[in-house]
Amino acid sequence: SIQMEKFLPKTMDSIKSIADDCLDYAQEVEKQFITTQDMISELLEVCFATNGATEKEKDKLALEKTQSENSKILFAERKKQQEKEKKRIGEVLEKRTKEYDEALKSMPTGWEVLGMTIVENLAGVVTDGLGMLSKAASAGRNSLLVNQRVLVIQRIEKKLGTQ
Repeated sequence: SIQMEKFLPKTMDSIKSIADDCLDYAQEVEKQFITTQDMISELLEVCFATNGATEKEKDKLALEKTQSENSKILFAERKKQQEKEKKRIGEVLEKRTKEYDEALKSMPTGWEVLGMTIVENLAGVVTDGLGMLSKAASAGRNSLLVNQRVLVIQRIEKKLGTQ
């Protein structure tokens, strides 16, 4: 062993350090094991002491258990109702989304709007042109009527003037 210490001094120091650390860890584990055993002993004592619980405590525990079960049932019913409502809302959302998409698809594009505007303006021009022709025609008729009246008045004046 002295020969080993001469040839491998660093390695031997490292092994000794590791062995010391292991001893420290083992002692700590032993302490924790003893503490755990003590706790288990105390728990066993408490369990045996409470083993003779009164009927009131048993009834209280039974009531709490019943309340807990009722709460679970109520929770399950609420969950079902919420799932139904979620499904209904999802269907409504899907329907509204389809309607929205269809409305977007039915909207005219820019070229279609331009074409509709041109057709509308052409119709306005034709309507205005027909209106102007109608006014011109009625104005022409009115001037003819005025001229005819003037001629009739002139004739009457001639006849009256010659008598």
